[in-house]
Amino acid sequence: MLRSGIHIIRYLTLVNLSSLQELYLQCCDIDYNGLFIPLSMRVLDLSYNPLGRESQNKLVDLITPLRNLQTLNCKIDKFSVHAIICSILNLDLSNNTIDT
Repeated sequence: MLRSGIHIIRYLTLVNLSSLQELYLQCCDIDYNGLFIPLSMRVLDLSYNPLGRESQNKLVDLITPLRNLQTLNCKIDKFSVHAIICSILNLDLSNNTIDT
């Protein structure tokens, strides 16, 4: 059985997303392997996806250059506060372990 997250990531990589500003992918069975986030992103919701320990470095690498990001919602095992940029207005890291 193919996971829906794989199909979503394949589609998102095929279309031009350079101007995409909001992305809501709750409960889409997305893991860190195919994750891609356009630099124009303002709202990113990856809640309820299997973003576990393996995802930490990949997600931090993807989030750090997002200078327009204002809203972030995700669940990973450890999240470095150094990845949080100054443009964040809404941050939901419920049930996360914060690593300083």
